[in-house]
Amino acid sequence: MGLNDGAALRISNVRLIDGVSTEAVDDAVLDANDKGWITYAGPAAQAPGPIPGVRAIDGRGGTLLPGLFDCHTHLGVASDRSILEAALLTDPVLGVLQTTERLRRTLDAGITSVRDLGGLPAGFRDAVASGLITGPRLQTSVGVISHTGGHADDTFPGGRSLGLDYCEIADDVVGARKAARRMLRAGADVIKICTSGGITVRGPGFLHARIEAGNAEGIEKLLTDPVSITDRFTRWLREVHASAVAA
Repeated sequence: MGLNDGAALRISNVRLIDGVSTEAVDDAVLDANDKGWITYAGPAAQAPGPIPGVRAIDGRGGTLLPGLFDCHTHLGVASDRSILEAALLTDPVLGVLQTTERLRRTLDAGITSVRDLGGLPAGFRDAVASGLITGPRLQTSVGVISHTGGHADDTFPGGRSLGLDYCEIADDVVGARKAARRMLRAGADVIKICTSGGITVRGPGFLHARIEAGNAEGIEKLLTDPVSITDRFTRWLREVHASAVAA
């Protein structure tokens, strides 16, 4: 449990789900010290005595549980309207404020750690960590890497591009390295690669294209690298892996 204000805390009169036991504790107490570490979580009858001056919260019979993790979000992208509307009709300043509000609502919903996989600049992560804005702990890929005609290609069938600054196109090994380096330079914690066709365009999977090029070594390396790979067709991954092994 992390506390931005650096103050010790006691929460009482709660039903506790500790994430370890199979049963909830109906009348529980949780203590956290001034470093944000949980020092006690369990039955009120066994809790240490209260420390004078420590902030106390009466849970009023509510349920207390560990913060949740969301491992695939796009908090920098509005979910209540189309990507076209968000990209073309939203003032950039308003977009930043809307992202800040989504971060706050995410934390209020009980999600305390998030891995954002495209569209969230690293500055939001640093702003949360420094206490400048309210939100969950963040890991971000900053952008998305895919091939031409892939999931990160923001070109529509009519030829117009949205110009999304978080989309990177890479069609070969050198291009993929450069794209990954640009993401890391921008502060990415993880690298996200999309291997299938996109939403706005139809195109072959990146891995299938690599097979056609005969680059089995590159495929195998891609599959074993510690990156986040999004592929809506898991069958493709099995075929690629089998081809790489056979090669």
